[in-house]
Amino acid sequence: MLLITGATGRVGQELVRSLLKRNEKFRILSHDAANACRVFGKNIEIIEADLTTPLSFPAIERACRGVDCIIHLAALVDYSASEKETMLANFFSTQQLIKAAEMQGEEKKPRFVFLSSTSVYRGTSASLMDEKIQRRASNAYGRSKLAAEKALEKSSLDFIILRSVMIYGKSFHEGFSDVIRRIKEGRMHIIGKGDNIVPFIHVSDVVQAIELAINSKVKREDFIITSGESWTQEGLFADIAKRLGVSAPIKHTPKMLAYLFADFGALKARLTGGKKFYREYIFTLCENRRFSTEKAKRLLKFNPEVKFGNGIKEVLNALGEKK
Repeated sequence: MLLITGATGRVGQELVRSLLKRNEKFRILSHDAANACRVFGKNIEIIEADLTTPLSFPAIERACRGVDCIIHLAALVDYSASEKETMLANFFSTQQLIKAAEMQGEEKKPRFVFLSSTSVYRGTSASLMDEKIQRRASNAYGRSKLAAEKALEKSSLDFIILRSVMIYGKSFHEGFSDVIRRIKEGRMHIIGKGDNIVPFIHVSDVVQAIELAINSKVKREDFIITSGESWTQEGLFADIAKRLGVSAPIKHTPKMLAYLFADFGALKARLTGGKKFYREYIFTLCENRRFSTEKAKRLLKFNPEVKFGNGIKEVLNALGEKK
């Protein structure tokens, strides 16, 4: 029996669909049971609990009873949220789950699979990052994920931590949709030199990694997961432009200026309630971030299957653009 948090999220829904195909037994822990029921129907066991409040702990502990593995996907990814809100949603919620899992008895403690983020390396400047590199988070989201990781490492649980790079797929419109629209309209600029590596992973490969982590014999390990491809920012833009049938971006904007525009956009959004745009989006596009996924391939037997050429076709199709 598996327990899944964040099942109604985009990764969660992909995971649930995969588990249903394989007739796996699982239950869902959701802060909104009615919504989870609308998404998945009434044939899946759903327990309602808010991971961010101690008042829900009895329900959380009940949800952990009899499960072999907890897959913790629930998270707040909102760069406008305060440090307190982000810590509550991403760190404290993990603490609650850990405590509930540890209460199941020595022989009944479930494995804990935690979907973290390479944001825990956001403050690291190494040319190639792997699991041996010291983690240094530089924004609230990264710090909350790092705190959650450390809580797991201090626990008595058997755990697998999966650190994902930027996830994409047909339901992931943030970032990609803006880039695609700007390229189509001829308004996209290359930020900086454009020779930086942009790491990403298709959602179906994230699900593959989660399923491998559930069943793996390795214990108390952490893994970086990426597509394994090495696309530059300029190369990505050129490939998307070609698929759209438009000219590739050729104009360059200095990185510092792009960050200033992002800060201005974030301020404007707070004041007017308009579309949110943050420097994290600029960072994702223009900073050189190379991650090794060799450990995941070696120990988890992780083998990313979706190449960008196929994945971007799916995204363009979902957005109603020509392929």
